[in-house]
This record gives sequence, C-alpha cells and structure tokens, in this order.
Amino acid sequence: EPINSDLAIPYTEHFSLEEGITCYDLFEDVPFYTNETLCDTIQTFIAPVCGCPSAPVSCTLCPDGETSPNAGLETLLGDGETCGAIEFWAVSAEETECASIQSKYAFACGCTGVAQPSCALCPGGEDSPNADTEIPLTNGQTCREVAFRMQGQDETQCA
Repeated sequence: EPINSDLAIPYTEHFSLEEGITCYDLFEDVPFYTNETLCDTIQTFIAPVCGCPSAPVSCTLCPDGETSPNAGLETLLGDGETCGAIEFWAVSAEETECASIQSKYAFACGCTGVAQPSCALCPGGEDSPNADTEIPLTNGQTCREVAFRMQGQDETQCA
C-alpha cells in the first residue's frame, strides 16, 4: 500500500485517468491495467509521488528528499505552477534538469537546508516589512509576490 494513500493524483488528464483518483485507488486498480505504456507511465511519474517504497526517484524538489512544506503555494515564477506540482514533475527529471529545478524552486518552496538565493527584493535578503503592499505598474502584484518571483532568478536576471 502506498504511503500517501489519500493523495489525489494531480494532472490526471496527462495520464488518461479519472479526475480525483487517489494513490490508493491506483494501488487497487493498476494490477488490472492491460495497457503496458500507461502502467509504465504511472510507475515512472505517479508511484514516487504516492510514496511507493520501490519506486525509483531520480530527483526531488528539496535536495534532502523532504516534501515541500509549501506544496499549495504558487511559485509566481511566471509559470503558474504550485510547489506541489513542481515536486510531482521533479521525480522524473534528469540530473541536470534536477539541479535547475532545485536551484530555481527549493528555497521559495520552503525546503530546509537550502542556501538563500543571490537575488532578493531587499538587499540584505530579509523579508519586506511591506509584504502586502501593491507595487505600481505590476498589475497588482505585492512586494511578497515580487520577492518570491525574484528568488528563482539568477544573478544576471536579478541585476
């Protein structure tokens, strides 16, 4: 039985699965699947997220393998993804792509033991005291949202 039995599988449309299906549902149903390609895809992308002990995990969002404490947080890096979605897709990332995912998202998603990025809204890296203030000419973005977005930028983009 998977560790995350109650987890509803995200992005079911990518896997031709019923919306709202949980890890436990798949655990019960997969042995009866006859489509080998679908079964392989589920084992590659979904089994690691469901916490199956034997599932190979090539990458995790948090470098130490922990689950992101901010899974529902939208990354605000222009892609509209949540930390949980990034964590979901990271499990099948290649080594170079994994390093990029971790450097771009790990700090912003609350992973522990990750160095603060070199790009920050406040010069010392501290939180803005006006986090909820909207910044003019940014379509209503707050200081908090801009600071979060900046965490994923490299030094050339930050300057």
